[in-house]
Amino acid sequence: MKVSHIVAVAIVAASCLSTRLAHSEPKIPEGAKPLNGAEIKEFLNGRTFRLVVYDAKKSLTGTSTWELNEGRVHGEYSWDNQDPKSWSRKWYVENDLNCTKPTKGDAECNRIYLDGEKFIEVRQDGVIHAVSTPLE
Repeated sequence: MKVSHIVAVAIVAASCLSTRLAHSEPKIPEGAKPLNGAEIKEFLNGRTFRLVVYDAKKSLTGTSTWELNEGRVHGEYSWDNQDPKSWSRKWYVENDLNCTKPTKGDAECNRIYLDGEKFIEVRQDGVIHAVSTPLE
């Protein structure tokens, strides 16, 4: 194997590893702004986002549309790269936390950080739940 080929393979491998690490271990960017309750409602209401969930056991991606007047968030998700399915949850903001509640089960309430036009959902234990970017 030629040295140039070995170097090319090493670069591709390093690139794949750094992409995987960036995807699996997101951090709150320096300068990201934590939003209060009123800011959460204003930023999310009526908008649709593409989301990547980081605290799931397998790949979980999808979309979310936030509707304050209806008190719900809904969209589509793909679990472990399977065909997309629809989802919907009750949505409300309480004590500066963004909360969603499935039909069955407990509510999940996360702190929201704004980084440009994307937002980061951070669980109360400090783990990043998801990162969402606008579709519009």
